[in-house]
This record gives sequence, structure tokens and C-alpha cells, in this order.
Amino acid sequence: MAEILSTLHARIRGDIEAKIMTGAWRPGFVVPPEHEIMLHYGCSRMTVNKAVSALARSGLVSRNRRAGTVVAKPPLHAGVLQIPDISHEIEARGGVYSYNCIHLELRNSGQCRFIRCLHFEDGVALMLEEREIFLHAIPEAGQVDFKSTPPGSWLMDHVAWTQAEHRISAHSAEGTVARHLGVPVGKACLVVERKTWRGPDTITHVQQFFRGDKFDLSARFSPTLPDC
Repeated sequence: MAEILSTLHARIRGDIEAKIMTGAWRPGFVVPPEHEIMLHYGCSRMTVNKAVSALARSGLVSRNRRAGTVVAKPPLHAGVLQIPDISHEIEARGGVYSYNCIHLELRNSGQCRFIRCLHFEDGVALMLEEREIFLHAIPEAGQVDFKSTPPGSWLMDHVAWTQAEHRISAHSAEGTVARHLGVPVGKACLVVERKTWRGPDTITHVQQFFRGDKFDLSARFSPTLPDC
């Protein structure tokens, strides 16, 4: 019974997150009261409260006795780069995307899924990815078949995040990276390291090794004008 309640709590949280991330519920939108959500899902107030409390801790909603639960305004950040979906990036420039999962394992006593995978453009290895997904933050990721589903694409489509941190550097390909990318040892690679959070919880930590001769990162900026 506890497992069913846990699954339903995750489903309610995921359904509300999806409405927020797609823009169906915009900042300031009043979330339906708990008794309405209880009727919709046929569950107890405790299950609904657990889901809404988790959303509040993550910063996606705020709770107020007078106003009720409302969709929160996102924190103001100036980002150098957005988080890209590599399959969309490849297809947008006319390439054919494919994916191969090399290795899967559970770490930290089953609390973390580690995935090593390759992303291809037109059959050529473009990027090696090594990713950790933390199941205490998103337990539903424990049931996803990442052998056929790219983890970054699944996270972008299913998991709301509130903050991200990028680190970009240049490295010479060595050992595992050179072998999987099919490049000589010493070949230049662009390395992107990223962490994302949902409130205080770390969702994922990833390192992506791009072939330097096949990929670059760019961003378009507009000047910030002073208030008049």
C-alpha cells in the first residue's frame, strides 16, 4: 500500500510540474485546492499534501494561507547558455541523430543511476556523455529504460528544474574518451560539465565530451538597457 501511495504522490507532483513547465500554469496561477486534487486522483489529503509540499520545497510553487498555493515566479538569472537537447540540436542542423547506451549501473547504495552513452550525427560519434541521476530527487527515473531513451532528452521532457550550473573547458582526448569517440589520443575535445537542481535537491550531474572538430557552442546576447 505504501508503494502505491508513493507512486501516486510522484504522479501528482509530475502532473503539476508538467503544467508549470509547459506554461499551462503560469506564475501567479492559483493551483486547485487540495480537496479538488483529492477528488481528481481519488486519494487522501496526506498524499496530495506530500506532493504539493515537495513542489514548494523545489521553488515551483509558493503557499500562502490567504492566496492558497500559487505558481512561483522563477528566480532571476542571466544564463550564458541554455540547456540543449542534443537530439534536437543535431536534427535542427539537418543531421540524423542516433544513440547508444554503453553502460548502466546503480551507485551510492542504489540512490544514483550512472549512464555512459554515445550520441551520433549521421552515424559518426559526436559526444560521449557520462551522467549521474539522483533518485532521491526523481525516483521515477529508476524505472526508465535508458538503454533506448537518451537521459538528457527524458529529463528535459519530464523533470522540472529550478537552477543549473555550467562549466566549459577544453581537454585532450585520453583513454575512454578517445576510444569511444573514435579519435586519436590528444585530439581536442570540448567538455561541458553541468549540474541541475530542483530547489535544494540535485537532479543530475553530467559531463559531455564533444569532438572539437564537429561541434561548437554559441549564444546570442542582447544589451541590457538602463531603466529610464
